Amino acid sequence: MTKRAKTLFAVIVVAVVIISYAVVSFVISIQRVKTIDEYIAELKGDNAILRFEAAEALGKAADKRAVEPLIHALKDKKENIRSSAAMALGKIGDPRAVEPLIDLMKAVSRSPKAIAAWALGEINDKRAVEPLIAMLEDKTEYVGARIDAAKSLGRLHDERAVIPLINSLSDDSPFYRRYAVASLGRIKDRRAIDPLIKLLEDDDKNVRMFTAKVLGEFKDKRAIEHLKTLLEDSDLSVREVAREALKMVTEDADKKGADGGKH
Repeated sequence: MTKRAKTLFAVIVVAVVIISYAVVSFVISIQRVKTIDEYIAELKGDNAILRFEAAEALGKAADKRAVEPLIHALKDKKENIRSSAAMALGKIGDPRAVEPLIDLMKAVSRSPKAIAAWALGEINDKRAVEPLIAMLEDKTEYVGARIDAAKSLGRLHDERAVIPLINSLSDDSPFYRRYAVASLGRIKDRRAIDPLIKLLEDDDKNVRMFTAKVLGEFKDKRAIEHLKTLLEDSDLSVREVAREALKMVTEDADKKGADGGKH
């Protein structure tokens, strides 16, 4: 084959590849989008792959017609489908799913119960508070599920969770302690301030950083001297967060002092 023929052949190959890609892209673009009813039918079908994909699609669509079929799917024999259904129900946010999701938290499988705890926080229904606290306080429970319970209790903003979350600050898992701190920051109950101040001495740098940030958001002057000690922390990120938190607290204290002086 001559050099010119080789060049021509290469050009033809490239052209074929480009045309093939364009054709495939066009076919994909004109594929018909499935309806909610079709996804619901697939969710009830025998094909496990289609059931999983249908649960995901129904969650993205957030159509309330899918709530009851998804609740039924929480009892699917496949763990990944139960998890996908729980996540979809969390995205839809319909209160009809609360009790079934609470039941799912009692499951043996780790992933479904953790996602159920997350979904209950998304739905934001007070019926979930006590079951989430029970999961939070169960030291034998999978730590990932307990973390999701802690996060959801923060979203629910219920004062019943304050003491259980404070008790969680001494948990062995630093990941868990961080999320307990974050949730106490969301609830903003001042009973948490002194326990959070003690946590500024935690061995885990991320726990110290989370705690400093939350104390800054509380803007309580009791934290000032303790935040100052973190300005000498061995970790740069902790020092920076502590500096910003201290600024928030002192500026708020100065403002309140100035306002008080006017009266």
